[in-house]
Amino acid sequence: MIPELNEFSYKEAKRLFLSYKEKGVITSGYFDDKSWSVTDEYANYGLNFDLKNIDCDTFLNTIGITKHEYINYVKTYTIFKFGELAFTTLRDFVGQLKHFIASYDFNKPRFVDDYYYNTCNQISEFFSLIKISDDSIQDNLLRALEDVQDDFRKRAPTHQRTLASFESYFKFNDILSRFWEESTDEDEKLFYFPVYLWWNLSGVLPMRPREFVLTPRNCLKKSGDSWTLTIVKDKLKGSNRKVSYKISTDYERVTYSVPDKFADLISWYLEATKKYSDNKLYTLFIADTHYRKWDRCIPYNSRYFTYHNLCTCLRYFFEQIVSERYGYHIVYDKSLHNLTSNDIEYIYLGDTRHLAMINIVMEGAPPMIASILAGHDNTNMTAFYFSNVAEYVECKARRQYVRTIQGKQTYSISKRYNQPLLAKNYIPLGDNRFCCNPQVAEHDFSYCLNIADDNGYIGSCEKCIYYRNSGTSFKKTEENIRNDLQIQLATLKDIVHEYRMHEKNKEDIEQAVLKLQNAEYSYRRFKMEQMLLENTEKEENEGDD
Repeated sequence: MIPELNEFSYKEAKRLFLSYKEKGVITSGYFDDKSWSVTDEYANYGLNFDLKNIDCDTFLNTIGITKHEYINYVKTYTIFKFGELAFTTLRDFVGQLKHFIASYDFNKPRFVDDYYYNTCNQISEFFSLIKISDDSIQDNLLRALEDVQDDFRKRAPTHQRTLASFESYFKFNDILSRFWEESTDEDEKLFYFPVYLWWNLSGVLPMRPREFVLTPRNCLKKSGDSWTLTIVKDKLKGSNRKVSYKISTDYERVTYSVPDKFADLISWYLEATKKYSDNKLYTLFIADTHYRKWDRCIPYNSRYFTYHNLCTCLRYFFEQIVSERYGYHIVYDKSLHNLTSNDIEYIYLGDTRHLAMINIVMEGAPPMIASILAGHDNTNMTAFYFSNVAEYVECKARRQYVRTIQGKQTYSISKRYNQPLLAKNYIPLGDNRFCCNPQVAEHDFSYCLNIADDNGYIGSCEKCIYYRNSGTSFKKTEENIRNDLQIQLATLKDIVHEYRMHEKNKEDIEQAVLKLQNAEYSYRRFKMEQMLLENTEKEENEGDD
């Protein structure tokens, strides 16, 4: 674990280097060499840290470190990532970091680079670990890296943020909730409070990590019988405005209503930290409780609880709580798919923004609302966040299935798989087609409005979850059901675009959202019933044996 890149972590890195060399992972050379030769037994790799022919003097002078210090920082970060990241990823990180420091121009208001960056998470983490005297410089670097990712997604929509599996997000939620309920150590809870609040807040409101850490100290207010929460949003993202380097100008305050439970949580933190002095930016989080973990005083140049501090909290939560306390094995390589029940993939701060976007749309809110909450200037950028919806639904069904077999939920499975549908149990539609909606059996056709066609006429039964063909099985239509979910997402995106061009009405969007919800429900129900059926068949076979 690296709280920050400094002399202490540098010495520890040199010790780790010797350890990996003894194990044969590092095949030759010394820590201070310009490059390292490493192997994973399958192949040999070179990690080249040399800055020869790299024009980076202006960049390094601006952040206040020498070439020698920079190289040592990169080596330290890299060696600490051994065992977490594949050597191909580490090789890409070292090379892309060189390109970034040679290309970034502090004098330009916005950084644009067509270079292929696939290690933005690692580069962002690297800069968050360096103690830079001017916090605004560090913030601008992190903002630039977010711009790089956003620009790349616009050019190549198939390259989305690499998320962990949704099962890992559900696990993390359960672990974090359990920790918060079980911990009786106030100092421990104060240290991890930013992580707890980040997960619960930015998983609902799509916030960037820097927006989150800039939440004002006086964010909570009572308005009548309800509470409101004020956060800050970056006004520069998605715009061509010049950076003023002033929070009051580059960010705007936005207020939302919040439930009492949420207000109680923040009130607890405010009360527990009122004995500490406010930081210079008057933000919510107190740095004193953060540095107390290492029995350290706040650094003299600390102005507020930073992105760097939040990254540290998250890393320590995974290491000390998720792994050491609850016994989970942390997986850092997101290309691995055969995860066990004891595995959990590492989660990055930017992931919750993606999850919040998916949740907003799957709960039925129009994409324009998602765009506004996310701070996008158009819905085309918002649409890129929806590529993982099918996996999200599958995981949601799997979680419901597990709770069902554990007796925490009840669910009734139909018997339509193994026998043809009988007309007496369904409403005949003609041509061996049937409707199994009990409302329709009682002459209530209100649900049918949800799947009306583009002209507002009901009768598009093929798209309905209650539609069946005689003698066919729901089990055979997984590809069609999954495809329909993707089709409804694409349709919704097109309708929103046409609405913005004044070619569609608000009602068209509402109808598209209903169809999307219908497709989501159908696919989730299918996955749920499929798992229950497989479990039933397995138990029957075991009984026969």
